[in-house]
Amino acid sequence: MAEQSGGGGTTFLAFIVGGLVVLVVILFLALGGTSLFSGGGGGGPSVDVDIQAPSSDGGGGSGG
Repeated sequence: MAEQSGGGGTTFLAFIVGGLVVLVVILFLALGGTSLFSGGGGGGPSVDVDIQAPSSDGGGGSGG
């Protein structure tokens, strides 16, 4: 029988390169995604949230 040589090395190399690509994509997204290219100039939407709690003067709750 003939022995196969070199087949396992290329598979392992492809696995390592794929893992590095995934790592680079994760780091890219963690560091801000596309804001790296736009300079972080606030190109996204502006979000302003105003939360107000109800006043506690004479609320109709039952105070056991």
